[in-house]
Formats: sequence, C-alpha cells, structure tokens
Amino acid sequence: MRRWFVLILGLVILLSACGQKYDKEIDAVLNSERKSMSESSFKKPEKSNSDFKVYEDGKFITISFVYDKDGTVWTSLYKKNETTDKYVKVEDMNEKEYQSNHKPVYEENNMKK
Repeated sequence: MRRWFVLILGLVILLSACGQKYDKEIDAVLNSERKSMSESSFKKPEKSNSDFKVYEDGKFITISFVYDKDGTVWTSLYKKNETTDKYVKVEDMNEKEYQSNHKPVYEENNMKK
C-alpha cells in the first residue's frame, strides 16, 4: 500500500512540474498580445480561453483565441529575442504555415470553440 502511495505522489509531482515548464513564457506572450490589442474594441485574450503552442524549446510561441462574437479565431506568432529575452510578435511569417511545418514541444488548450 505504501509503495502505491509513493508512486502516485511521485507521478503527481512529475506531472505538475511538466505542466508549468513554459508558464513564464506563455504569460509574457499573453501580456504582449494584450498590449498590442489595447486600442482595439475586440475581446482581449485570457489564459483561460486561449490556446498556446510552444515550439523549438520556447523559441517560438503561438497564441490563438476567439476575439469577436462571431467566433473568429485569431492566431499570433511570437519569437524570443535572444539578446533581450523578450517575446516579439512576428509580422513577416505566416503563423498557420509555421504551425503546419513545425511540431510543438508543449501545448496548452484552453479555448472554448
């Protein structure tokens, strides 16, 4: 019985640590997306209603969310600036094409479609 308890406890700790690996990076991208939409009348993204995909060990992150009442999904691609360690929106690359050509290392799916 004690072995099962230790095994389950170990799995819970392992899974909770894996789930928080990219939280800081995702929060940075979410804040950047909110700032870029500050003048907009569209619905702002929240972590609880957005999908995030992390690529290349955190070098690229996409954020997808529903931004209007019609259910239109908006996706933005962010790249980590190696010198400043901040995420900047990538304007010269198609995010859908990037997603189809790369496999995410981490996904967080919270969007209600």
